[in-house]
Amino acid sequence: MADELTRRDAMKLMGAAAAGGAMSLTDQAKAQATPDAGIAASQPASAPDSPRKVRIAHMTDFHVQPERHASEGVISALRHAQARAVKPQLILAGGDMIMDSF
Repeated sequence: MADELTRRDAMKLMGAAAAGGAMSLTDQAKAQATPDAGIAASQPASAPDSPRKVRIAHMTDFHVQPERHASEGVISALRHAQARAVKPQLILAGGDMIMDSF
């Protein structure tokens, strides 16, 4: 069917939505910090030397298996992401989080 959404397209859409939501939250925080909050939130940043960036970590396919000490691996991966010089503002956990559901 031509109208079906592929997994790849769905991931692209979710990434774009997450980035847009994070940027919206940044706008709200800036608006609350300025005296003219109503105006600041609706105007884009005018300074070209201050681009808006969102750091996103996408972690997927953990395949958690308790018998292989998976919790330690997941903890290590999350600590690794948080130890970056520029920490991610959003961590997305993709598919295949568990190895078996039985």
